[in-house]
Amino acid sequence: MMTTSNITAPATPSDYGDWSAEAKQTWLWDGLVSDSTYKAVDLPDLVVPPLSEIPNRVKVVLSTTELSKTLEYTDDLMPEGRPKVIHEFGSAACITMTIGSNSPYTGVLSPGHRSIGLVRMSLAAPPGLRKSFIPGAGLKFLIDRQPSLDVVAVNHTNGQGRNHNLFANPMSHDITDGHNELRLPQRLMATLFRRVSPETRRLRIDHLSLWDSAGQRHPRPISPRRLVLRPRVEAARFFRRHPGEDFRFTLRRLPDDSPLFDVVAEDNQFAEPTPIGSISCASPFMASAGGDRLFFRHWIGEPEATVR
Repeated sequence: MMTTSNITAPATPSDYGDWSAEAKQTWLWDGLVSDSTYKAVDLPDLVVPPLSEIPNRVKVVLSTTELSKTLEYTDDLMPEGRPKVIHEFGSAACITMTIGSNSPYTGVLSPGHRSIGLVRMSLAAPPGLRKSFIPGAGLKFLIDRQPSLDVVAVNHTNGQGRNHNLFANPMSHDITDGHNELRLPQRLMATLFRRVSPETRRLRIDHLSLWDSAGQRHPRPISPRRLVLRPRVEAARFFRRHPGEDFRFTLRRLPDDSPLFDVVAEDNQFAEPTPIGSISCASPFMASAGGDRLFFRHWIGEPEATVR
């Protein structure tokens, strides 16, 4: 059985950190994701990992050093030999995020800003488990000569029941409000993660206001308190036409210029959640061995940013 710990992927080139955002996207897409696309017969099963893989995964979640890498590691690829404990298999695409003129924020969230990167859509747990369909999105915004700005978002750690529509519900990096009814596995993971982060159900997005795509650091960054990825009706409707199908097959047929999410900001300045931008595909979605080795850093804050 294939697992992410035995998937091999090329290491990022030694001078990769000095590249432009466009060059990084080209290498990640052409040299990593699309170059290792799974054939239909080789697509990894979305099932519980075999017993032989359990020790590797236990080692990751019990080790403070390994958990700290989730917050501190800056490479765009997973450390060699490290398994994805959750969100193991998914599908990736190139994306463009465009911010509207109404945004009061800075960095890649500044008015009129356009960012390029990748998105990886995945599930937190195998869908065969009862009420375990838990969609997630890893977003990687690429920056000239700087580490990527990553965002990890889910709708609910308890999932959305038997609804297999990947775009049925909004997703966010912050699921503290209204998401308190955790089952035993989620409570256990929260306890373990609390050793390296004081907030186990909320990641920060200050870094999005600190840098723009050209690698320029803003002297006075301003960040929203919370961002929500609100699925576009086009994507949700497309999935409704393919109920129960493996989400990776459905994503593969999604038109490669499809709108995916509206970017919605919540802060004290706005009386209501306010759309400030959108995220669209810039390529087809592909399920691949290289895409399953993409690493998305879990950010816990940038002290320089003013959060509204």
